[in-house]
Amino acid sequence: MERIKRTKYSNNGGYLSRKKNRIPWLPMLAALVFVLAIFTAIRLWPGSAGDVAAPAQTTTQPEVTVAPAVTTAPKPDLTAEVKVRMAGDFMLHTGPLAAAQTGEFTYDFIPFMQDMQSYVNGDLNITDIEGAVDAYGDNQDITSYPMFNFPRELLDAIKFLGFDTIVTANNHAYDQGWEGLLATKKQLKNAKLKQVGTYASQEEYDKPYIRKINGIKVGIVAWSALDNGMSGAVGEHLPYAMRKFEQDSLEDIPRMLDDVKKLRKKGAEVVLMPVHWGGEYQDQPSDNQREIARQLLEGGVDILIGDHTHCVQPIEKIKVERNGRKQNALCIYSLGNFFADQLGLDPPAPKTQYGMLVSVTISRDEDGKIDLKSMKYMPTLCYRDSLAIAHQNGNPFGYAFVPAGKYAAMDEQPEDISYDTWQETKAAWEHVRAVAGDDIKAYAGK
Repeated sequence: MERIKRTKYSNNGGYLSRKKNRIPWLPMLAALVFVLAIFTAIRLWPGSAGDVAAPAQTTTQPEVTVAPAVTTAPKPDLTAEVKVRMAGDFMLHTGPLAAAQTGEFTYDFIPFMQDMQSYVNGDLNITDIEGAVDAYGDNQDITSYPMFNFPRELLDAIKFLGFDTIVTANNHAYDQGWEGLLATKKQLKNAKLKQVGTYASQEEYDKPYIRKINGIKVGIVAWSALDNGMSGAVGEHLPYAMRKFEQDSLEDIPRMLDDVKKLRKKGAEVVLMPVHWGGEYQDQPSDNQREIARQLLEGGVDILIGDHTHCVQPIEKIKVERNGRKQNALCIYSLGNFFADQLGLDPPAPKTQYGMLVSVTISRDEDGKIDLKSMKYMPTLCYRDSLAIAHQNGNPFGYAFVPAGKYAAMDEQPEDISYDTWQETKAAWEHVRAVAGDDIKAYAGK
């Protein structure tokens, strides 16, 4: 039996037994205590991590690459409109010349225009002068029917009303010969009025007439069926002095439509064609005129503007096809006289004293489509009146030039016109509406 070695423990005098390979737990415990002491000291040391609040938790957003937005160019605003006002003949017989004369070579027509001024208020205002204007300068040799030469003050009155565009293609264009035609063009230019219908050269004749108004390109080309047999008065200049067509056949329609095609090719979005035609004093166009009108409108004319008959004729609205879409087109067979005096012709007077002012809005929508909107007409009356004296120079009368419906609707006689004129406004209102028809609306004025 193995003998156990006993070792005396000096503290208590006893003995502890010890065996080989026993774990030295006392040194290990001491080491563990030492490590814990060091760790605690570090945490409690001033400025150590133990004295500082833990930082707030932050989240770092990952970097995101955003693809640039695909931008589309804004759609251009195509919407636009042009307000057009159209009136018939200005024609001065002896009555208006006498009433407006203020001196040997001076005239003033403006006092007759007061009641009509506010209605000629479009962006494009068109009328017709049927004769030469101051062909010899300084109002020399002013003449009336049958070879008209009007005083230049007529242009002042036309501008006062608001007209800006004058059609000169008519049967009296050659009344004062080639020099008279050129002088008329010069007088219109000096008055800052646009002019279409007669030409000083082949180059001018061939150049398409297009004006950009409120962003819309408006083309105008004027034709006359008549020249009163005066072609010899312009001699060698006849081929380009004025566009002339035959109204009793259809043979000239291709030439007229060629002009329309040229305007379209040069960018015209809408085409107006004044035509001087028809039978004088007739309330209705001929069958041939109706066929010409149909072919011209279907062939590209948007507004056909007729005059010459000295009385009003029907207005017709039709649907035509443009670029694969349907739109409105308008035929005014005759606007009648606007400012004139043919009361000596009885009959056909007094209908020679009735006229109309036609208003149309050319509209372009957001898709670029052109159409005619807001179409209407105002019956007018130009009547010799003893109360409408223009000047205190001994003239026995002046002219009441008025919107017929406005005066016709009055319950009592207006102070500024005679009883006879008041009654005539009622007749004009009824007659013009009966002849023009109801394809577009009549309005009275205010």
